Amino acid sequence: MSGVLDYLIQNKRITESEANSIIMRALKNNTNEEDIILDRRILQSSELLEIKSNIFKLPSIDLSNKKIKKEYLNIIPKEIAENYKCIVFNKEGNILSVAILDPFNHNIKEVIDFITRSKQYNIQYYVTSNPSIVSALKQYKSIDGGIDRLSRDNIERSIIKDGGNIKPLIDINSSVANVVSTIIQHGIQESASDIHIEPTRENTRVRYRVDGELYTSTIIPKYMHNAVVARIKLMSNLKIDETRVPQEGITTLKFNNNIYDFHISIIPISDGEKIEIHISDISQKVPSLENLGIRAHNLKLIRKGLMLKSGMIIICGPIGSGKSTTLYSMLSTLNKENVNIVTLEDPIEYVIEGVNQSQVKPEIGYTFASGIRLFLRQDPDIIMVGEIRDAETAELCIHAGLTGHLVLSTLYADNAVEAIQRLLDMGVEPFLLSSSLKLIISQRLIRKICKHCKTEMIMDENIKQDAIDKISKLNKKVLKEYEIKLNKDIDKTKFYCGKGCTYCNNAGYKGRIAISESIWVTDEIKKIIEQGCRSSSIKKELPNQDFVSIEQDGIIKVLKGEVSL
Repeated sequence: MSGVLDYLIQNKRITESEANSIIMRALKNNTNEEDIILDRRILQSSELLEIKSNIFKLPSIDLSNKKIKKEYLNIIPKEIAENYKCIVFNKEGNILSVAILDPFNHNIKEVIDFITRSKQYNIQYYVTSNPSIVSALKQYKSIDGGIDRLSRDNIERSIIKDGGNIKPLIDINSSVANVVSTIIQHGIQESASDIHIEPTRENTRVRYRVDGELYTSTIIPKYMHNAVVARIKLMSNLKIDETRVPQEGITTLKFNNNIYDFHISIIPISDGEKIEIHISDISQKVPSLENLGIRAHNLKLIRKGLMLKSGMIIICGPIGSGKSTTLYSMLSTLNKENVNIVTLEDPIEYVIEGVNQSQVKPEIGYTFASGIRLFLRQDPDIIMVGEIRDAETAELCIHAGLTGHLVLSTLYADNAVEAIQRLLDMGVEPFLLSSSLKLIISQRLIRKICKHCKTEMIMDENIKQDAIDKISKLNKKVLKEYEIKLNKDIDKTKFYCGKGCTYCNNAGYKGRIAISESIWVTDEIKKIIEQGCRSSSIKKELPNQDFVSIEQDGIIKVLKGEVSL
């Protein structure tokens, strides 16, 4: 409001002393400066709107006697409209007319952008006065149900529980539920893997992890935080009144005919309770190995491994490197009527029809290790173990691989060579490991260039030459498999990036792709493992099997224009 007071002082409508008096009275009575200006008849309502329009270079609107359609009003939830003093009063096509009290408050536009982003509205802002906005806000009371239209149209109000019982997802009289629904809906539409709802001293920050990167989407008022936490606890059957200890839960929602699992973790921090929600689209089809980015030489080795009747295939990499998705793609390839496939998972991320999938429950003693023992009595052909976490699980996987079963699993290791050392460090006997282990895959996920704003970029000559040199070390036969022709004229080699557009939220990237390396355990590598697994010895042997490193696989995808260098 200082803009209006400054205008009045400059035009000698009031003195600085009178301006200070208005500010002090507003603070003392917890009221708005505009109301005091109008009460003292310094300005008429129409005059105030004209001045604000000139100051902020925006059209003005008086909503005092304007009847607003409830479908417009409901676009912004009541609590947010009251807190930020903003209101939608009209809609024509995809153009929303939004009245705001204080254009100096930049948070208003961020919040409105967050709420309306899914509908891709164009926003036309208008300035209004405090009496006008207060009058318009009263119209929320007459709205049946008070439900956010975004939630009503797109999120089915049901929670799918064990046993098939259906319970309401949202109380239609609760606008807090609308805020939570909007946060969840936006996460799904942005293809986010995780949602973080984080309290700070002043407000609550909502962040999404999209393509591996976290970004802040919006800020919600701090006074709403406890209600949001309670709502999410209610959805996931957690204790609403317990705020001192961490809690974990899961809920399943239906959105646009897809079913999503939400794994919820709540921990107490200094400013309240922090929420992390992991999103799994359990109705999504498992992508093929080719669509994941595994191609040519690496794909040939994996297909060779999947033809085995026994032995162990390990996928390694850090958390979030797509190991589980690659496992599911392999299972989909193996899934035939004449084989019995059993899986032990934590959690089940994809549901594959025809595969016997089981969720481990360590709290009742149903672990990966105990599950393998039980599954060996189920006449399995193929066993998938979500993760090798300890020596007992590693030993059982190896014995299963030696006794006529094909075993697929994951392991946390930086690269394929280190995965062998990790298993030996767990206490696995070298001679057993060398006999059982058939294939090791290591992978990472990197962001793909947005296809809508992909553009050629100028690359430093030294960096360009270094990339070409690394690819040149590969066998010509391998390069031919990847359909790569190295240009002798380095200047003709093209590199690309994304310049940013609305489709990718100006990131320049959209989606992710795997870069990988694969080691086939040959007789020579078996001997090295039995002799103690010296990494240097294995690395010397790799060129003999046309090994393509993760870095080289990445550079190949750069030269094919899929990723940036």
